[in-house]
Amino acid sequence: MILYYGFVLVTDLDLMGRLLDEFDLLQRRAQAVNLDEVDVKISKLIPELGFSQEDSDHPVASFSSEWQMRMSLRKILLQV
Repeated sequence: MILYYGFVLVTDLDLMGRLLDEFDLLQRRAQAVNLDEVDVKISKLIPELGFSQEDSDHPVASFSSEWQMRMSLRKILLQV
């Protein structure tokens, strides 16, 4: 039997089960996050790290490696 998971062809039912379990875990973690609180933290950190509010709408890959490193720092600071 061939199953499709997103854009990936999955023929291994064990793999499909593990992928669905991982997806469920990530979905539950996302639901547990207070998104309003995260938005407030992001809004405070963006200017402190030299970003403009408009920068938050751009994909990470569009920034130089130096700016991507700053984004990684921002991600770590959000977890604190």
